[in-house]
Formats: sequence, C-alpha cells, structure tokens
Amino acid sequence: MLDNLKKIADLLPEGLSETAVEELVQLCQEAVEAEVEKEMRILESKVDGFLRTKISDLKEAARKELEQDDKILREARAYRKLRQLIAEDVEQQDVDSVVSESKEQLAELEGKISSLNEQLETALRENQMLNDKSQSLTEENARLSEKSKLPAKLKESAVVITNETDAEVPTHKVSNNPFLTEHNINLAFDK
Repeated sequence: MLDNLKKIADLLPEGLSETAVEELVQLCQEAVEAEVEKEMRILESKVDGFLRTKISDLKEAARKELEQDDKILREARAYRKLRQLIAEDVEQQDVDSVVSESKEQLAELEGKISSLNEQLETALRENQMLNDKSQSLTEENARLSEKSKLPAKLKESAVVITNETDAEVPTHKVSNNPFLTEHNINLAFDK
C-alpha cells in the first residue's frame, strides 16, 4: 500500500498546494473505499452462495442420515419404490379384469339380495297368514270355552257297537261299522 502511495506522490507535479494534495488524497480515499465496498459486496454474495450450498449439502446429509437411522422412513421409501414398480407393471387389461370381476361379484350379490328379499316377503306373508289364523283360532277357542260352560243337552239317540255278525243288520244303518248292531245297542240299554 505504501508503494502505491509513493508512486502516486511521484506522479503529482511539484508545487501543489497542501489543500490540493489533501483533496487528491480525499478523492483517492473515496475511490478506494468505493472499490473496497464493491469488492466486499461481491465477496459477501460469494460467501452467501457458498454458505447456502454448504447448508443445502448439510441438510441433504442430515436427511440421508435420518433416513438411515429412521426405520419408518426407510420402510416408507421402500413402499413407494415397490408401489411404483407395481404401478409400472400393471396394465390396462389387468385393471379391466379386476373391474369386470368386481362387477360379476356385485351382480351375484345383487341376485342373492333379490332372492333373499323375495324369501323375506314370502315369510312375511306366511307370518301374516299364521297370525290371522292364530287370531281366528283364539276366537274359536274362546267361543268353544263359552259354549262348554253351557249345560249339556242330552240326545235320545245312541250308537250301538256289537260283536255279533250273525244277526241281520237293520235297514236303517247308522254307520259302516259291522260291530254296530241292534243287539249291541239293546245290550247297552239293559244294564
């Protein structure tokens, strides 16, 4: 730096006043400061770029180290790679076959549901009929219970059972039973 100042002093003409020299020094100093500031900005931007690159490198190294240490992250990466391989391998016909198979299963299930609905409707109708029948039988039972409480009326006719097959069967046959003869009827009244 002193060498440069001596060279500048040698270039100056002799007989310059001290104020002129001070002004020249001031101008040189301003020029040097401006140049230094310009170089500082360039260096700062280079340093910033260098640091950003290093920070990015450090982040990448930290991420890789984290991936190596973190089992879940490694498995997620492996899963993504596997999924990509499978996605590349699957063709449109595979997708179409899966879709058609799903449609067939859906149609089969809809058929089963329809059949079950029909069976359910049949069972409901039968249940309703049985319910109606049960109600009518309950009413009939109640009617017969009331009727059984009434005094019994005796009839003057009787049916006779007999073991005699020799005797003639009267012409006014009451039933098709061969044991029912007039003699058996008389035996029943003799007691």
